[in-house]
Amino acid sequence: MTEKRYFSYDFWSVIILIFYAIMQISRWPSFPQHIDIYYHLLTAWGFIQAGGYSSWDFWQYAPAGRPHVYPPLFHIVLAFFMKAGVDKIILARIFSVVIPLTFIFTLWNFLRKKFSSCLAFFSPVTISSSLSFYASLTNHMPSTIALTFEY
Repeated sequence: MTEKRYFSYDFWSVIILIFYAIMQISRWPSFPQHIDIYYHLLTAWGFIQAGGYSSWDFWQYAPAGRPHVYPPLFHIVLAFFMKAGVDKIILARIFSVVIPLTFIFTLWNFLRKKFSSCLAFFSPVTISSSLSFYASLTNHMPSTIALTFEY
């Protein structure tokens, strides 16, 4: 019985999430790591140039263009901040830090509420130990946002 008092899956999960957040923030100078974010910044700039949302990518694939392959939420958010005057590289860095943290926190919270604290404890441990999964979260930000809202 006393063992349970000293070990709480929720407590240690929060400690891991805080540690993960500190590690993400400490990597600030190395972000953005992937070139995919520049496409998204360009798409947001295209939305600004078009005067709003455009379902056709005319600025990168001229003269014919092509339809967008990503959902527009991420680009609309980027365009909003770009229009507000936030520097593009700062935006790329902020989203490189925030989006993986949001995904891992949301997954942990979902597993904790729907299944168990024990299972939820192992989700951030497993995810944060996989470099390829982490790289996927930071490289494919619109997909990560879609998965986050799915939970």
